[in-house]
Amino acid sequence: MVIASSVRAWSFAQVVLVCACRLLHLSSRATDVGESQVRNEETEVKNAHLRVQEGLAEMRDHKLTINSTLQRRPLNRSDFAQETQAIVDQAFRQSHG
Repeated sequence: MVIASSVRAWSFAQVVLVCACRLLHLSSRATDVGESQVRNEETEVKNAHLRVQEGLAEMRDHKLTINSTLQRRPLNRSDFAQETQAIVDQAFRQSHG
């Protein structure tokens, strides 16, 4: 079923976003990593978040739910978007803090 695989793809996109955020956090804390590497990791976070947003924009049926890998429960489109934005916001706060 196309819808089910698309929903799984968005959940997977969220996992990629979380991994990119974690790598950014680790890179920003490492003493042997330069500023350019941290900026590259920030770009990866932005790209991962963009993929999630693009997937949500393609979502035609707004009643579908997407499984949140963080909360381990299905979320509606709006809640899923808010959760992914919060992930990105936290990642950038931590990398600059």
